[in-house]
Amino acid sequence: MTSPTPCYHCALPVPPGSRFTAEILGERRELCCPGCQAVAEAIVAGGLESYYQHRSEASANPEALPVPLVDELALYDRADVQKPFVRHEGDLAEATLLME
Repeated sequence: MTSPTPCYHCALPVPPGSRFTAEILGERRELCCPGCQAVAEAIVAGGLESYYQHRSEASANPEALPVPLVDELALYDRADVQKPFVRHEGDLAEATLLME
């Protein structure tokens, strides 16, 4: 039996039949989920692709985060907190974030 391919972004196993990929460092890389695909594509599109060359370990996944941090981040699930920066259109939601 062969081991599952690790996700290029977070190193979790890529599920059989996964269709999530991204072009990273000149190669098509397999990813485990649409979240990792979106983040990887954003990193590449933002000109930060060298992140993948210089990282010392895979990106953290939500299951690996400390419980207090998960609880703190859950605040962003509240509609009143999202109102200033999340736009809803039908079943879709778009968040506008500014990183400094």
